[in-house]
Amino acid sequence: YERALMRYLSPDELQSVWFKAPEVMNPVYSALLRIMICTGFHPAELLRLKCNDVNLDEGSIYMVQTKSGVPNLIPLNKFALVELAALLENTNPDDDLFPSRVRNAKSDIYSRVSVLANQIKRLRDKLPEVEHFTARDFRRTVKTLMGKAGIHKDMRDRLQNHALQDVSSRHYDRYDYWEEKNVAMLKWENWLELNV
Repeated sequence: YERALMRYLSPDELQSVWFKAPEVMNPVYSALLRIMICTGFHPAELLRLKCNDVNLDEGSIYMVQTKSGVPNLIPLNKFALVELAALLENTNPDDDLFPSRVRNAKSDIYSRVSVLANQIKRLRDKLPEVEHFTARDFRRTVKTLMGKAGIHKDMRDRLQNHALQDVSSRHYDRYDYWEEKNVAMLKWENWLELNV
């Protein structure tokens, strides 16, 4: 059971978060938060990524372990690519993309999501003008603001790997929608550039 929540950040709030995060948060978690804003992914999905799941040349992430259980190839915008390029410096392909400082990192990704929650609390404390927000609010924020950017709900669902339950999607449609995802991600990039 998950509670349906309503909070999403306004463009002005998102801008405050974007620029304050690197000043306040651990660099790895600041990058995680910015990539969440760029993609709308769950933090747990991002924390499971290995370096070789990211292809900077193609500008994509291949999400294998997803909440829905369905792998997803997602194009990246230029803002996500900047964050990912910094994370990938001096790494090996099998390294965690978001490394833990703990020598034997816990296998439970959700315990690492709690570290993100603590980092976001530190960020919130430095942004008193922004209404209370949590890590969960960013996925909703991206979904909502992508709509404001003119991205159709069907494509937002595909980018965020939401389960498509109609018979056609589940059983017949095997098209990857790569070109359409690229167009949508470029729209999101342009919207972020103008508003955030």
